[in-house]
Amino acid sequence: MPTFAYKARRPGTDVFADVIEASDRNEAVARLKRMGLFLLSVESVGGGAADDPASGRLSRRISRESVAVLTSQLASLLKAGLPLASALRSLHQQMKGSPLAQVLQKIEQDVSESTTLSESVARFPYLFPRAYSAAIRAGEESGRLAEVLARLAGNLKKEMEIRGRIRGALAYPVFLCVLGGLTLVVLLTFVIPRFTRLFATMGEQLPLPTRILLAFSDTMDRFWPAVLGGLTAGVVCCVLAARREAVRSVIDRWALRLPYVGPIVGRSEIARFARTLSELLGSGVSILNSLRIARGVLGNHEFAAAVDEIRDAVSKGTPLADIMADLPVFTPLVVNMVAVGEQSGQLPELLLEVADIYEKECERAIHAFTTILGPMLIVILGGVIAFVITAILLPVFQASTLAG
Repeated sequence: MPTFAYKARRPGTDVFADVIEASDRNEAVARLKRMGLFLLSVESVGGGAADDPASGRLSRRISRESVAVLTSQLASLLKAGLPLASALRSLHQQMKGSPLAQVLQKIEQDVSESTTLSESVARFPYLFPRAYSAAIRAGEESGRLAEVLARLAGNLKKEMEIRGRIRGALAYPVFLCVLGGLTLVVLLTFVIPRFTRLFATMGEQLPLPTRILLAFSDTMDRFWPAVLGGLTAGVVCCVLAARREAVRSVIDRWALRLPYVGPIVGRSEIARFARTLSELLGSGVSILNSLRIARGVLGNHEFAAAVDEIRDAVSKGTPLADIMADLPVFTPLVVNMVAVGEQSGQLPELLLEVADIYEKECERAIHAFTTILGPMLIVILGGVIAFVITAILLPVFQASTLAG
């Protein structure tokens, strides 16, 4: 996500400078104004893509699993006592011929030219997120780079496991939707047109379901370009509208209130926020920088706005748990765990425990949702197909009755 440097003044305070992540400059300005700041300047400092467009395309061809394996192997080599440049060279030779080898070659060249590892990986934001490079920078400054890399590798593997289970849970509903859609296309394209000519020769008043089906089929046959164009235009308009800050905020707010979907979104955002914050604090990143980076991994505007409030309050000396208690997006369990962590000095460890708890709850919520979604899709698709078949057979039965 792009980063913007700004200078601002709060009522009754001196001018200060900071950075903020946003999709564009307008969103950055809107968020800063909501924080009650008087803006003096807002300028882009990059961070939305790799400096080299080819590097961005290359990064997209590399899987998260490859990054996790690379991180784990690099941590092992550093723990074994190899210098960083030698470890990178060894991994580059081992992975020669793969897209990741090209990235490693560029990182190795940077490190050999006295560029830090964190600065080098930050040039591949599609491959190494901002939290990743920030954790590495903290590991470099604290002399615990191997330990930080090992923790990053474990977190990446955990993230992949969760994504795999989510994909597995959604596979059956997706299969039902595809199968039902193909069945309807075959019926409307090949079956119904054949019966249309037969019904035209019967000369009797057709039943209402049959007339509805024939009218729909005839409309699709005559005006399918207009229907397709309208659907495409509608999708494009929805996508463009969703990119606007105000519309996106409304969508995200309602998403948290939807049955089944709301708990999944909320628990997922809490788990992502807690794991990222734990990783950064455990690596030695300051609390304010950790909150700023963790804010960038959140996809829901309600949670992102809450983190903005947290960061603003923490900068004034308010304890983390106190401000979280006033925000409805965080549950009492999260607030209590954070409070205990602040009091005991084990905030990273307890945040990691919060992430594990809510990741498991998110998986259970997804399983419950897909368990209900599967039978619901079967009933809906079965009802549509039953309507089509009934509409086709009713005139046949009616003709048989009249003939008898």
